[in-house]
Amino acid sequence: MAGRPLGSKNKPRRALQQAIEARLKRLYGKDFSVIESLADSAVKIQAIAQQTDEIADHQQAVTAMNTLARYLVPQLKATEITTGDDGLTVSIQRKKYDGSANEPEEV
Repeated sequence: MAGRPLGSKNKPRRALQQAIEARLKRLYGKDFSVIESLADSAVKIQAIAQQTDEIADHQQAVTAMNTLARYLVPQLKATEITTGDDGLTVSIQRKKYDGSANEPEEV
């Protein structure tokens, strides 16, 4: 199969990402991390929600934590295996912590 590998970024997108990263590092220092900044903000929003006990603040805290979790917690991938003879159908949910692709298992 020709073309770039699955999941690889195209050149314009990668160039834009590098430009944004360089700008953020110039503004906030060479050790700036978007994920660490997001985590700090999520913790602050959570603290505000606990102080005010307003439902809107709690909703914002949940949204912030959910956004952060997408970068820290592996996603489940659903896999369905069918025998092909209208018999057994098995659905499997697996977590991969090493970042490799999930391949359906033969049953």
